[in-house]
Amino acid sequence: MYNSTAPLVDKLITTKSGALFDLDGLMVPSLDLWVQTDAEYFKLHGIHIADPDALHREKLQIMKKYTAEPNMWAVVYSEWNKKYGIPLTGERGLAMVMKMVSEKQARLGLKDGVAKTLHRLKSQDFKLGIVTATNRSSLDTYKDKNEIIKKAADFNKIFGENILTTEDFENKTHGYLMMQEMLGLNKEDYIIFEDSPAGVEEAVVTGIDTVAVYDKFWKDDLPQIEQMTPYRINSFEELQI
Repeated sequence: MYNSTAPLVDKLITTKSGALFDLDGLMVPSLDLWVQTDAEYFKLHGIHIADPDALHREKLQIMKKYTAEPNMWAVVYSEWNKKYGIPLTGERGLAMVMKMVSEKQARLGLKDGVAKTLHRLKSQDFKLGIVTATNRSSLDTYKDKNEIIKKAADFNKIFGENILTTEDFENKTHGYLMMQEMLGLNKEDYIIFEDSPAGVEEAVVTGIDTVAVYDKFWKDDLPQIEQMTPYRINSFEELQI
């Protein structure tokens, strides 16, 4: 885990009036879900995945390669289908996976401390937005179909229309700058919360102060992330805002 700088983050937040959030892995514990579902996808086609985590790391590398593609998610499954001999288009493979994922996403709760943080920032009149590499279908499941999340922190009430998904931007840096313009504050007025090394890097490039939040999937990347930002927490529960 990180050598947390939560007190420094709390102090930083007092100087801000806007906050931008990633979604998968940051606010919802969804990376395990994707790992499991991708393994199930291969099993349906007679392929046993001995190391699902390694498969997920392979997926992240493909995503990084095609991050500027508007249909990035379909490209991932197109690459996999070709490599492993699955006779489907990327679009069809993605559709199969999304059906399985959607059923699980509708039952996920928020990570510890997320609802409390969102409600406290909202009560302080912060302008809040989501910028996520998640596709619109997944976002709509969390936002409109997941009763657990709606009860804890209704995204429709907290974020309204201030949500960008992978279909809306070329990369996360572009997405965060788009959201900054949408919300109408200066860069120095915002804070970004991210969890993955790629996400933190793309956020830092914007010039907006970025907080790295621990997720177990990135435990091997912690030294790299710690070089990117002095603002780090292991859970939203650490914040005293």
